[in-house]
Amino acid sequence: GYILIAQTRVFKIPSLVLIFIFILIIFLILLRYTSFGKTIYAIGGNANAAYLSGIKTNRWKITLFVISGALSAIAGIIGCSQIGQIDPLQWGKGYEMVAFSIALLGGASLSGGRGSMEGTLQAAIIMGILSNIMNLFSVSIYFQKVALGVILILLVFFDAFTKRGVAEIE
Repeated sequence: GYILIAQTRVFKIPSLVLIFIFILIIFLILLRYTSFGKTIYAIGGNANAAYLSGIKTNRWKITLFVISGALSAIAGIIGCSQIGQIDPLQWGKGYEMVAFSIALLGGASLSGGRGSMEGTLQAAIIMGILSNIMNLFSVSIYFQKVALGVILILLVFFDAFTKRGVAEIE
């Protein structure tokens, strides 16, 4: 059944790559060329200003949480089809820090309103390459987590530093 999701190839391209590209294109179009994307960026930039301009921010936030949950479910199904088993107590543990690091490295701000899918995609590729390099050199999983933590701390400092610099310019 669902194990075929990860094992299927279309024209020698893994189906996981095709699913990823399909979802990426849909959300690139939605975020860049529709009022949906403009609304999301408006709420992320300043929720109070968006609310005062007539956007129902709470309804949009709930909608975005539903979309996030649906995409998480898709990722869970795909991930479980890759490893061939489902263990809800173990699968996905520790991905929060990776996702947070990728978002910050991709240009998102802790205060919201910034970031792009292109930047996030580039950051995900960079983090994947770093992870693969550490695995190739047989770096301990514990040291990999420490390295990820150091990267995350540096990104948070960088975000705070750039925010402070922008505030001084204004």
